[in-house]
Amino acid sequence: MRKILPIFLIGSILFSSEIKFKADYLRFERKKDTLNAKGNVKVEWEGKFIEADELFVDREKNEFEVRGNVFYKEGVLKIWADRILFNRDGEGRIFNAKVSYDKYFLKAEEIERVSKEEFILEKAYITTCDYPHPHYRLTSKRIFFYPEVKIVAYNMIFKVGKIPLFYFPYWWQSLKKRKWGFRIDIGKSRNQGYFFRSVIYYKITKNLKTSLLLDYFSEIASGGGIEVDYKSKNLKTNFWFYNIKNNRKMTFFLWQKIKRFNIQSNIEYYSSPNFNFNYFWEEKILYPVRVKSRFGISRNTSSSNFLLYYYREQESLNSSFRDVEVVKPGFNFYLFPRKFLFLNYSLKFVGSNRYHYSYGEYEKNLSSILNIYKNFSITGFLSFYPKLSYEYNFYDGNFRSYIFWNPNLRTRILRYYSFDLYQKYKEEIGRGEIYNKIGFSGILRFYKFMSLKNSIELDILNGFKNYRENFTPLLTRFDLRRGKLYLYLRNKYRIYPSRNLESELFYKYGIFGMDIFYYSSYPGKFDVINTLDFRIGKKWKFNLKIRYDILYRDLKTRNIWYKEISFIRDLHCWDMSFKMKERQDKKEFWIFFRIKAFPDKPIGVYYNRKDGRWSLKKK
Repeated sequence: MRKILPIFLIGSILFSSEIKFKADYLRFERKKDTLNAKGNVKVEWEGKFIEADELFVDREKNEFEVRGNVFYKEGVLKIWADRILFNRDGEGRIFNAKVSYDKYFLKAEEIERVSKEEFILEKAYITTCDYPHPHYRLTSKRIFFYPEVKIVAYNMIFKVGKIPLFYFPYWWQSLKKRKWGFRIDIGKSRNQGYFFRSVIYYKITKNLKTSLLLDYFSEIASGGGIEVDYKSKNLKTNFWFYNIKNNRKMTFFLWQKIKRFNIQSNIEYYSSPNFNFNYFWEEKILYPVRVKSRFGISRNTSSSNFLLYYYREQESLNSSFRDVEVVKPGFNFYLFPRKFLFLNYSLKFVGSNRYHYSYGEYEKNLSSILNIYKNFSITGFLSFYPKLSYEYNFYDGNFRSYIFWNPNLRTRILRYYSFDLYQKYKEEIGRGEIYNKIGFSGILRFYKFMSLKNSIELDILNGFKNYRENFTPLLTRFDLRRGKLYLYLRNKYRIYPSRNLESELFYKYGIFGMDIFYYSSYPGKFDVINTLDFRIGKKWKFNLKIRYDILYRDLKTRNIWYKEISFIRDLHCWDMSFKMKERQDKKEFWIFFRIKAFPDKPIGVYYNRKDGRWSLKKK
């Protein structure tokens, strides 16, 4: 029969605390000042909870011990163990224990609770996998666990199953809302030698973050810099500075919204024109620009836009620099589709000015376009859609105006076939016609999963004389979708002189796909792309993509232009990805491990065969 002791009695027996206590069997010895409980023991006090097979309390020694299927809970901290021994101060030992804290799981042969704020785990590991035999783990002889603060370990080994993969002399994980972190890139390349690149960042507030950049290149020098970034709803700003071997780069960006106005400013400074290319492997600057500054203010509404834009640069010219300074105000006005009598119309007006102080130039640009249109339904299967447009442009003192006429007659024969007959006409007022084309496009549908489309145009600007030469290429497209099958055929054919210009065939069924291209404009170019995408069981995913030219012959490349192979292993709490890319100018591969509890922190190795660069990255 379950015994329940009054709260005040248990409180006097234990450590003068109010305790809720339940058990199947209770024995209290007043002389020895001890309590022994057995069978479905449950104790709750001060937000803590213990469940076990047996409990023993020694009030004289201020100790209590629980044994057998022990479960202890304190907030988000949960402990499963064979035996727990604690004193009144919270110190004690836990044997054969498993700990759950937030998204972390720890297991140890023995845990010493030094205080309420510190645990020391002996012969332990940590993981985020909740399986009895986790897919991955970080093992160490001693792990220091500080609830709500951090987890620290030395000589940590990362294992997948029983296979060790990475070694960390020091490992640290914050349990607080993280304010700081780091990214590293360690490796070697042919030009930079051994390198170590790192970014250490600290979040001062929710919106403000600072970063410290520390780099080392054995073949160049050491470098460093700083970045300050602020983001809020109405304000975004960024400052970035870097210095290496007396070469400097500085950028500043500001965007601010003040009521209905947007203000944007940007400044860039380079002490070396090839700074990005030499030190950051970015795209090389084609024109060596030393200083750039830009400023803009704009105001947007649903139907208009106003912009005032200013920029200044220094450009290289014969080993010297010249200033380029420009002010460019502009505005746009939109009149969305409206109705007038039985017609629809829309209007767009654009104006801009450009003041080039460097050369004393002034440009004035104005343009506008008015569209008038209407859709007439003649019968149930016949409709007519005419569109008349007027456009004028004023650019640098020159005025030009145009008229566009685009009528379209659409016919739908039954539910399977429809076609359009249309005209495209453009004339510059005062100078004559620019083009005059008539065209045809049709679509034939076979059931719900097949369709055939055709389109062609004829330029009749010079009449019908030598009309065959005035045809645009005939475009044909066939689509078929049925279950796992997708077939796509596209062809471009020139009427006169007769010649096939382009062809494409795409086929995919299940895991296999093929895309074939033919271009007559590039003699001998016949590209084929093969893809293979499938799963091996529930965990492995495999993808293969190869592009090659059937007619191209090269003993070195064996007519392969591109090859990509990737494996992805999904294992409940983590995944591993391997990818290899090979092109004529590059061959690289990388392998990454990503713990799903930390999706933004993959760990992996990268290698580029062309420049001999490899690196160990932690992003």
